[in-house]
Amino acid sequence: MGRAGGGPRRPRRPRLRARLTVRGCLTSFFVLIALGLIASWLLLPPIASGAIDQGLQLAGFHGDGRRVTVVASPPLELLTLHADTVRVQASDVTYQGLQAGSVDVTLGDVALLDRTAGTIDGTLTAVSFRGVDGLTVSVASIGPVGDRRCGRRHGRPQCL
Repeated sequence: MGRAGGGPRRPRRPRLRARLTVRGCLTSFFVLIALGLIASWLLLPPIASGAIDQGLQLAGFHGDGRRVTVVASPPLELLTLHADTVRVQASDVTYQGLQAGSVDVTLGDVALLDRTAGTIDGTLTAVSFRGVDGLTVSVASIGPVGDRRCGRRHGRPQCL
């Protein structure tokens, strides 16, 4: 029996009206893109600093209070593996037989993938290393290095 017959009515199920429209889909898409850009803007410099710090440590650069600061303007430039400056600061440094009381070096125009820099500037203090003849050479301070241009020569990075 149908409704015309006066039979019992079944309760209606509520309809979900949450159909996605094109406008709603585009809004969601642009909100996700904006959140991704904001997160990249804020998170890429610290992530790059940590990666460079780990790379230095793996290469044998050890020191107390080691701090690596990466600056890229805009920070999204780090997605192309390029940084405007990379500053390395540390004290009581050892690196491949070289010892230094402190290191404060800033590399400019850095290509992170190629591991090259356009400029280098900084100071090393209380530097000592063992020479080829076995004698220890000590220098009170090296620097300021100045604005040196660096590039590639015969396929190897070199500062001029």
